[in-house]
Amino acid sequence: MTNREGEILRIIAENPMISQQALAERLGIQRSSVAVHISRLISKGLIAGRGYILGGTPPVVVVGGSNMDIQGYPDQPLRRRDSNPGRVLLSPGGVGRNIAESLARLEVPVKLLSVVGDDDHGRQILESSRTAGVDVSHLLVTQQHSTAVYLSILDETGDMDLALVQGTINSVLDREYLKQKRSIIENAAALVVEANLDQEVIEVLCRSVQDVPVFVDPVSSVKARKLRPLLDAIHTLKPNALEAQELTGVEITSEADLERAADVLLQAGVQNVAVSWGSAGTYYLNSRESGWVRPEGVSRVVSATGAGDAFLAGLVQSFLRGEEFSRGVHHGSALARRILTGQGLSPPPGEALSSDVSK
Repeated sequence: MTNREGEILRIIAENPMISQQALAERLGIQRSSVAVHISRLISKGLIAGRGYILGGTPPVVVVGGSNMDIQGYPDQPLRRRDSNPGRVLLSPGGVGRNIAESLARLEVPVKLLSVVGDDDHGRQILESSRTAGVDVSHLLVTQQHSTAVYLSILDETGDMDLALVQGTINSVLDREYLKQKRSIIENAAALVVEANLDQEVIEVLCRSVQDVPVFVDPVSSVKARKLRPLLDAIHTLKPNALEAQELTGVEITSEADLERAADVLLQAGVQNVAVSWGSAGTYYLNSRESGWVRPEGVSRVVSATGAGDAFLAGLVQSFLRGEEFSRGVHHGSALARRILTGQGLSPPPGEALSSDVSK
C-alpha cells in the first residue's frame, strides 16, 4: 500500500461517506487521481461498496507448507526394528499451515498462501483450515503433485524420534505464484515465512516487501542455511539452539554461547531474536531489551508437534498489539505450553485466551 493510499484510508475511516471531490480537495490532488487510488484500494480489498466501507483489519499473510501429518504414539518405550503397539493419528499439518491455524484460533485475521494436491488429503486440509478460521481462498490446488505428507514416530515422552517427509509439491510455490499474490503480500499486517520453501522464494518474500514486517521460522538446522544471506531483511527470527548455531557458526554448549549467537544474529541485521533451548527456556534479544523466559514445569508432554508454530503465532499477535518483544516471548511461551500439555489454542468457555495467557 502506498503512502497516498494510506492517507486516503485514514480519511475514509474518519468519514466513510466523503466524496471523491472532497478527498481531492483535502489532499490537494485531482479528482481523477483520487478515482484511480480508490479503484486500487477496492481491488486490494481494503475498501468495498458504496460509502467506501472499510475492508477491515489487514490480515497476516503466511507463506509456507501444508501437509497431512501421520503420527505414531507408542504405548511404551520404543523398541527399534520391532513392531510397537500404540496409536496412529492423521491430522492436517505443515509449519506454515500450523502457524496460520494458530493465528486464526487467536482470532487474528490470516490468509494462507500454500499448495495442496487435488486429492483427499488436500481437501481435508482445506476444510480443516477453513473451519479453524484461516482464509484459504488463495491456496493453490494442483493436479501435478500429491499433497505433502509428514510421517513421524514419537517416543514415550511425546518428542519426535524419527520422521520422513514427502514434500516435492512445495516447488509449485514459485516466483510466478508470488507475482500473482503480490498485492495480498504487500498489504499484509505482517508476513510469516518458513524455510521449507525454496531459497529463491524466501529471498523474493524477504527482499521484495517494504513496510511489512517479516517473521521467519528456520524449521531445521539444515533448512536454516537458506536464511544466511537474508538476515538483514528479517524483522523477527525464532530459531532453536541448533538452528542458531547453524546460522551463526557459534558452537552452543552453554547459555553464554547461546546469548552470543543471538547477538551475532542481531548484528547481522535481524531486529528481534528469540532462541529456544529446550528446558532452559527461550533467550530474547533486540536493540532495547534482552533476557530469558524460563518454562513452567510440564508434568507430561502430550505432543511437541505444533508447539513452535504456536510460539511464533504468539510473537506475531503480540507485535500486532503493539507490545514489547519480551511480552511477545512470554505470550508465545505460554501458547507453546498449551500445545505441549494438549490444551490446544481454543479457549475454554469464559476464558479469553488471546487477552493475556502470558501471566
